[in-house]
Amino acid sequence: MQEFVREDVRVRFIGDRYRLEPGLRALMEETEEMTAHCTRLNLTIAINYGGRDEVARAMRRLARDVAEGRLDPDTVDEQTLPRYLDTRVLPDPDLVIRTS
Repeated sequence: MQEFVREDVRVRFIGDRYRLEPGLRALMEETEEMTAHCTRLNLTIAINYGGRDEVARAMRRLARDVAEGRLDPDTVDEQTLPRYLDTRVLPDPDLVIRTS
């Protein structure tokens, strides 16, 4: 982790982390917190990630916002969904490496 900080690399994880072991989740969160101030590079690691799963999780978050009155369903359009995706806080990628 210290090398990421030295190199000014912000590390983020996307995917369903709640299916992972608690110790690994804690390490991921610690890494994200320690590198949150880094600005030179962004490293996004997709772990336990699936596109359909991400859309399903996004829809659950959106549905909760509608149910709790924070979102009017009549205002939902193609610009709404990206605000609920895992990638909502990330810049557009320069490079994507898919290993499987």
